[in-house]
Amino acid sequence: MEPSDERPREPIDGYDEVPYTSYPYPRAHPDHLHVIASLFGMQPAPVTRCRVLEIGCGSGGHLLPIAELLPGSELLGLDRSRRQIDRGLELARRAGLRNVQLRHADLMDVDESWGSFDFIVCHGVYSWVPPAAQRRILEIMRDHLRPQGVGYLSYNVYPGWHLREMVRHMMRYHVQQLPEPVARIGQARALLDFLGRHATDAQGAYGAALRKELALLRALPDDYLYHEHLEEENHPLYFHQLAEQLRAHGLQYLGEADPQMMLAHGLDPEARETLERIAPDLLTREQYLDFVRNRQFRATLCCHEGVELVREIQARLAWPLAFEFSGPLGPEPVDLAPSQVHRFVGLGGVEMKTSAPLTKAALVLLRRAWPRAVPLPELWPRVSALLREAAVPGEADQDSLATDLLQCFLSGGIEARSFVPPVATRVTDRPRVSRVARCQAAQGGFAASLHHRLVELDRAQRQLVTRLDGEHDRAQLLAELTELVLSDELQLTLDGRPLRERAEIQAPLEHVVQRALQGMVDRAMLLDDDAGPSAQPGRPSVT
Repeated sequence: MEPSDERPREPIDGYDEVPYTSYPYPRAHPDHLHVIASLFGMQPAPVTRCRVLEIGCGSGGHLLPIAELLPGSELLGLDRSRRQIDRGLELARRAGLRNVQLRHADLMDVDESWGSFDFIVCHGVYSWVPPAAQRRILEIMRDHLRPQGVGYLSYNVYPGWHLREMVRHMMRYHVQQLPEPVARIGQARALLDFLGRHATDAQGAYGAALRKELALLRALPDDYLYHEHLEEENHPLYFHQLAEQLRAHGLQYLGEADPQMMLAHGLDPEARETLERIAPDLLTREQYLDFVRNRQFRATLCCHEGVELVREIQARLAWPLAFEFSGPLGPEPVDLAPSQVHRFVGLGGVEMKTSAPLTKAALVLLRRAWPRAVPLPELWPRVSALLREAAVPGEADQDSLATDLLQCFLSGGIEARSFVPPVATRVTDRPRVSRVARCQAAQGGFAASLHHRLVELDRAQRQLVTRLDGEHDRAQLLAELTELVLSDELQLTLDGRPLRERAEIQAPLEHVVQRALQGMVDRAMLLDDDAGPSAQPGRPSVT
């Protein structure tokens, strides 16, 4: 591990040299932005007929899956990396998308000819550009957001980024005279290994914090490490500074893309009481919450300063929404009696404890419907019927159910949607994934689900996903995968023993395919809601 003694040369555009993998961001999806905005009293455009701009779109990993599911909407992305734009354009062409444009452009290229937008997304850009570009981003939001438009802005924040910034400065010092990104990445990792070996308990809090940060950084892919820590520009800021910048550009703070982060969730009563006393207004409270949580990253939503916002969530706002719940119900049946408290575990391990029969019944029914979201007007009669079947006493109250589901959503335990994706709940005879997902699987090791989440794929799953076009039935899928196993492009094992003969491949491979397809149902990959047989887990595996 030796720093280079070469003189620095002309800077290289790192986003062309080391393309940043472009992913779907569920919290930046226009439907999620629509839900948050509507809950705070706005009237955002319906996502089925909206116009979206993404600043820093990369190769379209966020925009392209949205474009396919929302053909009545128009999506436009810009990025300074020609290499990434070309890659995204090729994927869009292969997927047959007609309602999305990806442009190789600079922020300064955005003028009135680009038009206005209902949603403007800027993920992973704001902290990583100089102040002049930051001001330009806010100008674009001010000038191009429609009156009820919503802006999304993610950025690194203090105080949590102070430690990460310290490590970043160490790495940048070590690689300061290395011009090539590959060499910089290699030497940065070498420095991390060196620091990790010599951070001791004797260093106290510094050593403990350093080891924790190094463990995180070692697990990051090269492109993330390079662009997050080795690029010239990375400017964390405090939340109150961002709020001031929004105000200076005629914008206002709407809320967080992760709404549970706006609440004093997980804080003890004394901490909540203190926050209410020292931070009576929303913006001050948000800043103090960052202090308490040592927050490192925010994804903030904004809108025009003249928009009147409602900060008290109202039950009536839940009725246009659909809800989904993916958490386990546990081995024991949920007791719907009002005397019994049940603990549900939702998204990201969020815990929801309730004794309310309405809420318990709703979560049970939502879990049964997974991965499909259920509109509240459809869920309400099902809840009432389930409570009658269980002979639960008392009258069911629609507003109580709506309020409880909104609280579950705001705590991060369940999802709320204004648009219900066409997700299959069982494996169909001719399984089908989105065209974008098939193209993504052909390119690399992940695809976007219909819930706009990242689904990592191994080699066998990639081969399967590329064939899920609605034309292949189960027999055809098995036949083509069998040939891949026989040609050694895939390896099939049973209890660790490789299978290489056609006669012994059929049954284990059928089991593997069925299990993989059921896994795609569980991860919201398959389209449509046609009935089909369910799959059971087993021991064969294919790689």
